[in-house]
Amino acid sequence: MLKKLISVFLILAMVVTMLPASVLATEGAVAQIGETTYNTLQAAVTAAQTGDTVVLLQDCAEDITVASGACLTLNLNGHTLTGVSATSQNTSAVITNKGDLTIVDSSKEKTGAIVAKYIAVNNQVGSKLTANGGSYSNTAGNGYLFDTYDSANPN
Repeated sequence: MLKKLISVFLILAMVVTMLPASVLATEGAVAQIGETTYNTLQAAVTAAQTGDTVVLLQDCAEDITVASGACLTLNLNGHTLTGVSATSQNTSAVITNKGDLTIVDSSKEKTGAIVAKYIAVNNQVGSKLTANGGSYSNTAGNGYLFDTYDSANPN
């Protein structure tokens, strides 16, 4: 009986000591694919395999590029993606899409958003964009929400 009690105590002690490490592992996570978390949205987008859904876990400020040949869904999940590098109307967008990108917002409140200084999504030649969710805005007031050179379907 004493051996069983000691075994249970040791197991519980191991679980308790491992808990903080697992909690800290996802604390700074910005995006997730399946069970894997990423500290930047770009890291998740780069790691995505064909058909993957990248889920935004918190608001973030960065510009991302979807590579040529990539086919993925970005789920805003009620969060805001804000662009950071645009300095003029002709510079980079929050999202530069060179692949096949679908944008959705699965949150109940439908509060997912992409906020750009000038261009929210730049859809490059040979790419495909389907916007099935989220709101899109630019803060300069004289930019484009979608700058498309090819197939775009903003619903």
